[in-house]
Amino acid sequence: EVTARDFRTCHAFDARDRLDEVNVPSLAVVGEHDALTPPAYHEYLADRIDDCECTVIDDAAHLAMLERPAGFNAALSRFLTEDSDSP
Repeated sequence: EVTARDFRTCHAFDARDRLDEVNVPSLAVVGEHDALTPPAYHEYLADRIDDCECTVIDDAAHLAMLERPAGFNAALSRFLTEDSDSP
């Protein structure tokens, strides 16, 4: 029941008309095998949000932070380090 609700919620949620409101460096993290919010969705965000990058976590699905914590943490650390080095 919870999974079905999550799929319905993700399918209905759409904030594409508000992406121009994001005005901070952003990271779209996605698992390589994410069926709920596929990599193409994250690539879309990276293409349309200024200063946004997409990172794919290998061999992970929707819960990449739990499935591949080392890869997720490395991607996040890299993003935060790169951003803190910016003027």
